[in-house]
Amino acid sequence: MDSAPSPPRRGFSRLERELCAWLNTNYDCGIDPSDKSTLTAALADGVVLCKLIRDVSGDRRLKFKAKKPNMFQINENIRAFSAACQKLGLKAVTTLAPSDLRDGVRAP
Repeated sequence: MDSAPSPPRRGFSRLERELCAWLNTNYDCGIDPSDKSTLTAALADGVVLCKLIRDVSGDRRLKFKAKKPNMFQINENIRAFSAACQKLGLKAVTTLAPSDLRDGVRAP
């Protein structure tokens, strides 16, 4: 009895694996390179994103809630990240909305 081959599971690309390793090294994220859900989980509260943009931009005044943020604070963290990205010249459509990480999908 032949069984149909299962569709190939898309893992992290080489670049994504490098990003995960870099995030793990610099921000102690605990991302498992064999499980994409761990990347979403590591970024979901916006803390790592805020630390990253703070380090990239050099703006130490960026405010975010780092310890056990509630849902409102998580949304504010992600908005702070997106606003800081826009200040660096990224277009609003290329930044994140809070629902992108909460729901695990990119909003249209």
